[in-house]
Formats: sequence, C-alpha cells, structure tokens
Amino acid sequence: MQTWDANFEQKLLVADSYRKFLALFFHPNPEWKRPRKLTYQEFATRAGFSSKSFMADIIANRKRLTPSSFEKTVAGLKLSPRWEEYLKCLVAKEEMAFLTPKYSTDYYARKLSELKIKIKNRSERKPQIGNSPLMEVLLQPYFPEVYAGLGTVEKGTTLRELQVRTGFNTKALEKILLDLEKVGIVKSIPKTGRYLPVPSAIEAEKLNDEILFEKDFIRALQKAQGRFKSQAQSEESLFMTQTFSVKKSKLAGFRNSLAQLIIEFADDAEAAEGDAIAEICIGFTHNSKP
Repeated sequence: MQTWDANFEQKLLVADSYRKFLALFFHPNPEWKRPRKLTYQEFATRAGFSSKSFMADIIANRKRLTPSSFEKTVAGLKLSPRWEEYLKCLVAKEEMAFLTPKYSTDYYARKLSELKIKIKNRSERKPQIGNSPLMEVLLQPYFPEVYAGLGTVEKGTTLRELQVRTGFNTKALEKILLDLEKVGIVKSIPKTGRYLPVPSAIEAEKLNDEILFEKDFIRALQKAQGRFKSQAQSEESLFMTQTFSVKKSKLAGFRNSLAQLIIEFADDAEAAEGDAIAEICIGFTHNSKP
C-alpha cells in the first residue's frame, strides 16, 4: 500500500539524477505530507552510517554512492523493492561501479523507462484508502484469501472456482464480492459470470506505517498460531523460527534481501491464477540485547 503522496511520487519520477531524487526526502515541501521530511541524523541512524553528514555530502556531490552504501541508503529511506530498483537505475546512469557486462547502461536506461510507466500507471489506478469504506474492507479477515483467489486480471474467476480455492460458501462469497466491487477492488462481468480483480488495486508498499499492516499482521499471526496447534507436523504447512548472530552493518541488507525474495513470488501477479491459497507471515526482529 503506497503511503507517499502523489505529488511526492511525481517529483521522484521527474528527478533527472539520483542526487535530486535523494534530496526530496530531506527538503520540506507543502505539496505533500508523506513521507515526512527526514533529518540527516535520523537517516544516518536508520541506515547505519557513522556520519550524519554522509547524505548531505552525497546530495551536494561531494561524495558518491557505492554499491555498499546504496544498500544502507535503501534501508535509511525505507524504500520499497520497486523504488529501490528505480533508484538503482538512476544511480547506474552516473556511477560506473554499478555496471557489469550483464547490466549495462542501456539495460538500466530501459529498466528506468519501464519503471516510470509502471509506477505512473499504478498511481493513477490506486484507490484512496485513508478512513474509507475501502479500509474497512481491507481489514476484514476474509479479504486476503478472497483477493488472492480471484485469479489473473485478464481471466478472473467464477464463483464456483473461488469457492473451491477459499472454502467459503456461496452465500458468503456473494456478499464479500459485492463489498469488494463497491470499493473498486473487483469488477463483475454478468455475461460471463466472472469476477476480475482490478489491476494494481492493492500495492503492498510502505505498509509498516499503516494501521492496516499492524492489524493484518496480527490477524495472520493468530491464524498461524491456530494452524500450528493442528498442523505442526503437516506437509501442508511450514512453521519455522531461527535465531542467529549477525553484524549490525548487515541487518539492513538481510532484511531487504528477505523482502525481495518474498516479493519475487507475488510482485508481478498480485492476483495469481492458482488452485490453492498460500499465506506467508514473517516477522523479522532485531534483538539488541540477549
């Protein structure tokens, strides 16, 4: 769920250098409320830089972003995977250290153009949530499974197919689909009896600042706890916890790699066509003390 104001996103898209892109996060502007202005100290703490002037030096062209400082910058700005990729394309236009035989300047230029179009189209289609009927629907316990079971945006699904995938009865599904249609997440095709998910209706970005994320994550944890009691030895479910020691400088990179790995399964198919529903619930915590 993208929480940045549309005006801010537009400014990012027209920034013609990575330094101008980065500067937008630190300069106050009355055109947008989110994201709020960052201080250089706050950014340095988040990213793990010892010097609070690091980003100021980057923006002023006194220093350059390197592949290692890029990962920390992504963590400090709390960029989503898509915006991380966008920034990397901008950086690669100017910094040779990001180029390889496989990822050339031409590659990054093409990727940058593609991302501009995707981000712009998503922003134009994105429903507003806030304190709205849409938010109420998104917070319903049935929402994740029903939306996941809707099928591809081109083909959609029938009521019968959705019933098989989710296990909900017909009467309940009819009401749920009506609610989803009212808030613009689903479009029904009476002639064919199919339901289509609206393209890019849901964009899973920057959820960490939303009440939606907190409530949905708690819901998922509670569901996982219930399933664990009866399915801990089942081949249908996987439950795992891992505690390990890692350098603080590596925490941001590990978190972002984990997020990217998960998103690879869903980023290009937020309503995939499948015959089963899978749910991932991951909590990554940093224990600063034993």
